[in-house]
Amino acid sequence: MTDCAIRKAAWWAADYAYAGYWQARAFLSRSSAEAYAEGERAPLVILPGVYETWRFLEPLVARLNDRGHRVHVLETLERSQRPVADMAALVEDYLDENDLHDVILVAHSKGGLAGKMVMTGREGARV
Repeated sequence: MTDCAIRKAAWWAADYAYAGYWQARAFLSRSSAEAYAEGERAPLVILPGVYETWRFLEPLVARLNDRGHRVHVLETLERSQRPVADMAALVEDYLDENDLHDVILVAHSKGGLAGKMVMTGREGARV
């Protein structure tokens, strides 16, 4: 194996170890989204990737909340296993029902695809 191939394999292994650790931590976490519901800065809506709950992104959620952002979590997204268009519709409904404006979408993987649909959809002006 060349040095380049070894480095790529090491990064691949590190990436999967990181993701595995945070998936397990998220699965075992009993934290509540309400803990991040206060803040004066722009509201954030969390869009996790496939097979992830918002808790997979909790380290980032906590840091952003510490910086003054109110964090919104859509429990209805569950583990992001729905079609992307359905996920986007749930987010659009949430933005409308909660009258949110100037929203920042924080997305990972499949959540980013749903976020793109939201930004170009009927509630895109809210983002």
